[in-house]
Amino acid sequence: MFKSGRRLQESTAVRVEDVEKRELNSIISEEMSIKGDIIFKGKIRVDGAVEGSISGDYFILGEKGRVKGDVSVHTFICSGSVEGSVKGERVVFKSASSLVGKVEAKELTVEAGAVIEGEFLVGKAGGTEVIEAPFEEEAAL
Repeated sequence: MFKSGRRLQESTAVRVEDVEKRELNSIISEEMSIKGDIIFKGKIRVDGAVEGSISGDYFILGEKGRVKGDVSVHTFICSGSVEGSVKGERVVFKSASSLVGKVEAKELTVEAGAVIEGEFLVGKAGGTEVIEAPFEEEAAL
């Protein structure tokens, strides 16, 4: 059901690190709030609030960032909170993140401490596997 092993963890960590080092095209600061859809190319970081769908290449949601809407990107690195569906090739939920919704990803990483309420559809050879998120108490074990 889950692939484990140091090699997989290291390869995912390196790729996420590479994305985080790339130059940002846009930043939505803590003081900003956007109502409406965002479509972008390149890499953006959101530290403020977005109410609407987000689609593009590389999306980083900072610890104070909030999204109420659907996210559809190639790579998503989440440290903030999302209410909605997330679709991406690579999706990473950092320890400070939270999600209420559904995740569809080819590669998925969830760090200890992340709070997830919803359903995962994780890509694998030959189809998609459904993984139900545990209750918050079980995730802490």
